[in-house]
Amino acid sequence: MRMTEDLLKKTTELHQAGKLDRAARGYRRILEIDPRNEDTLYRYGQLLACKRDHAAARRLFERLTLVRTDSYKPWLLLGQCCEALGQFLDAAEAYREVIRLQPAVPGIFSKLANVSVRAGRIEDARKTLMAGLEVVAIDIAGGASLSLH
Repeated sequence: MRMTEDLLKKTTELHQAGKLDRAARGYRRILEIDPRNEDTLYRYGQLLACKRDHAAARRLFERLTLVRTDSYKPWLLLGQCCEALGQFLDAAEAYREVIRLQPAVPGIFSKLANVSVRAGRIEDARKTLMAGLEVVAIDIAGGASLSLH
């Protein structure tokens, strides 16, 4: 396991230095050793998304949702990839999971409403926006300070 940690550290440094091809090779190597490595799935997915390889990034974020079932972040990233691919119903499904796990994520109701409209689901978009307003009202009543974007 120590070898994987060292390789991830070096690969992350390559990624941060903008040496994306070398970083991608490092991430792939780590995933050959440890296909469920959360940090590698996340970072390699981010690298691929930045390179606009949203299909490959989607596959990694889908795997990450299976590894990190308690976290909304993989679902958010998956939704963004699906949205970039024009797969609006899949994006909506991912954003619904974000809402289930963490409804206070800024802009998540708007994201879901937007992809719903783009998928032709106008009534779903309306319901989403109404649900988002309810969440804001509950948070404000509980003393939280929120702003709508």
